[in-house]
Amino acid sequence: MVFVFLFKCANEETSLNFTPLLEQMACNLQARFYSVYKDNTASFYLQASAETTLEFAQKLSEILPFSLDFSFLSLKEITEPLDENLFQTTSLSKPLFMNAKEHQDFLDKNASLYADTLGLIKNTAFKGDIIYSPKELIDCLTQLKGMLKTQDFIPIFTSRGALSLSLKNPSPSVIFSDLSSVLSCTKLPLEDAKYLASLEKPCIKASLKSVFKDTFKNDEIIAQLPFDPILNLLCRILQDEGIEFVFTHANNPQEALLHYETLFKTPKRLITPTKKFVLENNLSAIAFKDELEFLKETPHSIVLYLSFKRPTRLLLHANGSLKTLLSVSFDFNQSFNLLKQDEKASRMLQNYKAKFPNFYARILELSKYQLGGANLLDFFQILGFVLGYSEDFCAQSVISLAKECLRPKGPRIDYKILKDDSFKMALNFSKVMHSAMSFRLAGVENEILSLGILDSLAEFLGNFIWDNAQNFSVQEVTIAGDFFGEKVFLDLFVQYFPKTLTLKTHAFLDYE
Repeated sequence: MVFVFLFKCANEETSLNFTPLLEQMACNLQARFYSVYKDNTASFYLQASAETTLEFAQKLSEILPFSLDFSFLSLKEITEPLDENLFQTTSLSKPLFMNAKEHQDFLDKNASLYADTLGLIKNTAFKGDIIYSPKELIDCLTQLKGMLKTQDFIPIFTSRGALSLSLKNPSPSVIFSDLSSVLSCTKLPLEDAKYLASLEKPCIKASLKSVFKDTFKNDEIIAQLPFDPILNLLCRILQDEGIEFVFTHANNPQEALLHYETLFKTPKRLITPTKKFVLENNLSAIAFKDELEFLKETPHSIVLYLSFKRPTRLLLHANGSLKTLLSVSFDFNQSFNLLKQDEKASRMLQNYKAKFPNFYARILELSKYQLGGANLLDFFQILGFVLGYSEDFCAQSVISLAKECLRPKGPRIDYKILKDDSFKMALNFSKVMHSAMSFRLAGVENEILSLGILDSLAEFLGNFIWDNAQNFSVQEVTIAGDFFGEKVFLDLFVQYFPKTLTLKTHAFLDYE
C-alpha cells in the first residue's frame, strides 16, 4: 500500500530541511519512501502497510516540531500505480535539527541524552578551550551563569552570530526561558505567544504588564525564546535559580567567551500574529525612489500602504498601473477653519476652550504653522497633541494609549469622505477632529478614545475596501507598511476586513 503525507511549506529550502526527519522515521520503520516538492507543498510518499503507516503518523505527531514554515495538511491513500524505482529505503541526509523528543531529552537532567548535542552543534568552545562532552558543556554553562550574576555583559557567539547577555543592563531585546515567563511578564495572549516556541524562534513585539515596566525600563520589548539548543540549556540552568529572562545586546564576535556552530540556523524574524495569519515584519534593504516604486510589484488588487515614515496610500493596481482611490492629504489649518465655520463644531470648540484652555491654546499655536502632509499617522500625532495626550506633536501618543486599552472597542469616530469638483475622493479630517474632540469633552478615557480612533479607522477601511472591490471587480487586497506591524491596529483591521476577499501581504512589509 502507498500513502502520501502532504505538508504545507514556505519554500523548497524548508522542504529540504524537514525531509531528512521524515526519511529517518520511515527508515526506522523499514518502510520505503520518496518525496516531491511543488508549489509550496511537500508530498512524502510511504510504501507500507496500514498499521505501519498509522505508526508513522503517530510518531510524526510526537516528534515533528511546531513550525511557522512547515505544517501537516493531510494524509491519503494512493490507489493508482506508481513507479517502483522512485522509492528508496535509505536516507541520504541526516536531520539538521533535533526533533521535539530529542530536544526534550536534551534539556532533561534525568534523560540519558541530557546536554548531548547529537553532533548537530560543532566547534563548541569556552574561553578558547574545545568542549567535548555533555558534562563539560554543563560545567561551562554553569560557570557562565555565575559570570552573568556578577558581570555587566557576557559576550557569546550563537547560531545567530555575536551578542552579549546581561542580567543587569536592560535592553528592548529579551530572551525568556519559556512561554510561561513570557505570559507572566507581557500582555501577549497564549494564541500569539505560542509562535515564539516554533522551530524558527521568531521575535514578537510585546507590551509589558504595568508591574514589569520598571524592571525592563520599557513599555514594550522584543520578546523571544532561546533560538538554539545551547542557549535553551543555558536559560534552563538560569531558571533553576529563578532567573526567567536575560537581556541581549549587540556585540563584537572576537570577544566571545562561549562559541559554537549549529548545523541548522534560523534567521532573526520579527512577526505580528493575528487571528487569521502571521505577518512577517521584513524590511527590504533595497532603496526605492518612493513608496509607489516599492508598491509597483503588487498583483492586481486594492493596495493599502500605511507607514510611519511615508505617505499613506489607498490604491488600485490594475492593468499594470497604480491609481489613487482615496486621497489622505491633510491641511491642519483648513481642517481647523472648517470646524470654526460649522455651527455645531464651533460650539464644540468654544466648550473645548472653556474646559481645556491649555489644549485649545495648542490648536492656536499649531495654526501659526503650515502643518499638513499625506501621512495619516502624522495627523494622528497632531491629534494626540490637540487632545492633550502628548507634550509635542511628533509623538505617536494615540497608538501608545490604544495599546493600553483593556476594552475591545472604543467610541465611533467619524471617518467621512469628501468629493471635490472633479469627483476625486478625500478623507474629511475635520470630521475626525470634531468627533475625537467631542468625546474628549464628554470625558471618555484617553485609552478608550485612542482605541476608538484606530477601531473606527479599521472599520472605515473595511467598508471602503469592500465598496471598491465591488466597483472594480477585485478579489484581492494587498497590505504593506510598518504600521501593520502594530498588533493593536492589525487585529482591528483583520476584524473588519471583508470576509469574501483575499488578504495578501506584499513581498516586504516596508523598506528602509
